[in-house]
Amino acid sequence: MDNMHNSELFHKLLTVNYPQPMKIKGREQGWASQPIWADADTWFERQQRELEMKKLKAEQDATVKAAQEAERKKLFLEGEVEE
Repeated sequence: MDNMHNSELFHKLLTVNYPQPMKIKGREQGWASQPIWADADTWFERQQRELEMKKLKAEQDATVKAAQEAERKKLFLEGEVEE
């Protein structure tokens, strides 16, 4: 940087400024000082947790539904036996 300041290129004098820090838009907060891919691991882990929670909820719902169906069948059979 310093060696280019006031240098001559094609018979023109160069004026070189220090670069401004890059502002990269990314992450969930909006403008950030880190690149978008910096939080890719946490995003992936969060997606995996959400997927696992959906699977567990589906399993729980299926178990509850099966238990309710078994209870209904049991009550139905007991009702027929009593008559």
